[in-house]
Amino acid sequence: MTLFVPRANNPTFALLRKNPSYYRGLPLAAILGLGLVQPARAQETEPPVETTDPGDEYRDDARRLATEAATHYDAGEYELALDLFLRAGRLYDAPTLKFWQARCLEQMGRLVDAEARYAEVARTRVDDDAPEAFLSAQRDSEAALAELRKRLPTITIVIHQAKDISKVELDGRVLPPPLVGAPVAVDPGTHVIKVTRSSGPERVESVAIVESQAQVVHVNFDAPKQTPLVPIMTPAPDAPPSSFGWRTTVGVSSLILGTVGVGVGVFAGVKAMDKHRTLEENCDDDGNCPPRFHEEYDSFHKWKNISTVGYAVGILGVGAGTVLLLLGDGDDEPRTALQLRPDGATVTHAF
Repeated sequence: MTLFVPRANNPTFALLRKNPSYYRGLPLAAILGLGLVQPARAQETEPPVETTDPGDEYRDDARRLATEAATHYDAGEYELALDLFLRAGRLYDAPTLKFWQARCLEQMGRLVDAEARYAEVARTRVDDDAPEAFLSAQRDSEAALAELRKRLPTITIVIHQAKDISKVELDGRVLPPPLVGAPVAVDPGTHVIKVTRSSGPERVESVAIVESQAQVVHVNFDAPKQTPLVPIMTPAPDAPPSSFGWRTTVGVSSLILGTVGVGVGVFAGVKAMDKHRTLEENCDDDGNCPPRFHEEYDSFHKWKNISTVGYAVGILGVGAGTVLLLLGDGDDEPRTALQLRPDGATVTHAF
């Protein structure tokens, strides 16, 4: 039986990286190398890879678990798929299973663990007579490892003004001294750094990092403790203050309304005066007018009332607007001036 397995140096492997469910249409036994062959043997020049393979008697169980795992992988259920691939790997030690374990880890964002699993498969040398699926898994792991290492973010912890550091922790894991001050590969996300001194307070810093980013975290014991050295989020700049406050806005509106009110009052007053002059010429002193002037009499009272209301609104509007503009919006520099003249008053406001 001829087994078709994509290789790292052909277009099929590129399709696999973009669409991992490409393998879905292929025989799973061929993909995983769980056919009628024995597991590959590592060459003597390489360090032995730890295995828990109990023997060929569980190969069918491993195939069943791997089949179910592939179904979950295609559905995007990577945690379930990883658990089943791990269980299958404990039953049957195959590099193909480790390759797919790495793919699940990569999809879950656990890039550091995925790198370790790809590297484990890539450094395992298999015999030339091993299943083609095993050889392909090794080649594909080498290619995937090279691409993944370009995406791995790193954190470099630099400590200042402290000679008695007893422990440096990254996400609860104690870093050995050679890794302090050196780039440490981490997964994308938020990480917590804790530096403990043998004498004095400890420092805890947080840092958010994305793929391919190289972040340097400076831990300075001379800096105020409440000052974040590596802020997770940069606050947005304050919006520039508005040129107009509420007092200015309401004041200007009141002045406009007052001006309109005064204008209406003046216009209505002129109309009322015309009507009154007509009534004086045609009515007696007791206010008795011929019937044909009754309409003029009603019109006179109407314009008189409109004039009164207009003047009232005008006086209130101008007065309120003047007071608000004189108070201003809290600045110390005066912005409004009131000029009194024999023929009237003028209010000026600087914007």
